[in-house]
Amino acid sequence: MSRNYAAEIGARGKEITAALNTSNTQAALKAALRDPPYGCTDEKLKADNIATVSGVLRSFKKEADVDKVIDGLTVEEIDVLMKYIYASLAREDSDKILLYWHATTLKKAGGLGCVIRVLADKLNTVV
Repeated sequence: MSRNYAAEIGARGKEITAALNTSNTQAALKAALRDPPYGCTDEKLKADNIATVSGVLRSFKKEADVDKVIDGLTVEEIDVLMKYIYASLAREDSDKILLYWHATTLKKAGGLGCVIRVLADKLNTVV
């Protein structure tokens, strides 16, 4: 049975919006990183999903909040986060907060192993 990516992305977007509306950025990020649409071939859906995740990343206004949330992520979530950071940087103008997310994720949680895992994983991509 094939996945209904549109329904999954739509439901996840609603969950993220609800979390952001209550200023629960940590819950929004956890939801954004859950079940990435690996295997989706619809470019618009993938672009919409990346934009949603990028919006979550940009919703963190303080660098200390970024540091705190990264400390609470699993290795798998960190790898997914790094995939979305790279996808966001590739599709949008780089800004300070995305670059901070990258540097902090690399330094605090993933190290070079995270980058290597993300670059080597050709099957499970978000773009």
